[in-house]
Amino acid sequence: MKSHRWAIVLAAGEGLRIRHFISDGDGQPIPKQFWPIDGRRTMLDWSVDRAEGVVPRNRIVVIVANRHRRWWEGKLRRLPQENVVVQPENRGTAIGILLPLLAILRRDADATAVVLPSDHFVAREQVLRSAIESAFDKVDADTTKPVLLGMAPGTDDREYGWILPETRRGSPVAGPIRAFVEQPRVDEVARLRQEGGLIHSFILAAKARRLRDFCTKCLPTVARFLAHVDPRPTTDAGTRTLARVYDRMPCRGFSREVLAPHARDFSVIPVGDCGWSDLGTPARLVMFRRFQNATAQPGCLAAGSIPTCRAD
Repeated sequence: MKSHRWAIVLAAGEGLRIRHFISDGDGQPIPKQFWPIDGRRTMLDWSVDRAEGVVPRNRIVVIVANRHRRWWEGKLRRLPQENVVVQPENRGTAIGILLPLLAILRRDADATAVVLPSDHFVAREQVLRSAIESAFDKVDADTTKPVLLGMAPGTDDREYGWILPETRRGSPVAGPIRAFVEQPRVDEVARLRQEGGLIHSFILAAKARRLRDFCTKCLPTVARFLAHVDPRPTTDAGTRTLARVYDRMPCRGFSREVLAPHARDFSVIPVGDCGWSDLGTPARLVMFRRFQNATAQPGCLAAGSIPTCRAD
């Protein structure tokens, strides 16, 4: 089974909420995944390393945007060229997952994939790695259910999607999901906490065919657009065809369009204290920088030390 494990790194986002807070050497705004946040390495570097901790390098597929080429082209040279999927435009997280899934399925019809966003900081990578391995094992045992990784709630939790497990609070094993709540109201947060709700980290593992089928069912128009398109075009004509398809494609989010309608078809694994943080809002970014300055140890972020932000 392990010979069919793959990783998808999502690195095609624009990072609009914090783009005015980060810049490149010329003072131009830079997408957050390409910014050397600790002064040395980018979040994309961290994410590819995270992927390489659970699958071989030749089974890591990164999706990027064509307009960001100057930032990612040099960084991804260590990967096989066919493992870099280039989007003509950003069309949301659902399509950002579906396109590399299709690229993987062309090479491995039995693939199991873990999806890793490229805007996460993790202080204790081994804890997260163990959870990802558990998710892979769970999918191998039950190929029908994708597995989400849920994080313990912190503060400012309305900015996240919430996963409400069926299992008892604090259960360390994968279990069914009762509901998914996208950006809950203030009065809902207390109830979700009380009932053992977890934060949707946007990290998930699934049989690639199963996840493709969910996306196809929920997004039939998108599926029709991509049905006859090479997700990793190797010719100029193929690249132009993909660009034309993207020109007509709607923007769709995975959490709202795929996960929410089918929450009970997924399961969730609670992740232990790994010091996870989604650095996607100005408040979280500022507090992370303050923590860096105070400790002078970028790799020692304490769990829950900065407020949460939305992951999708």
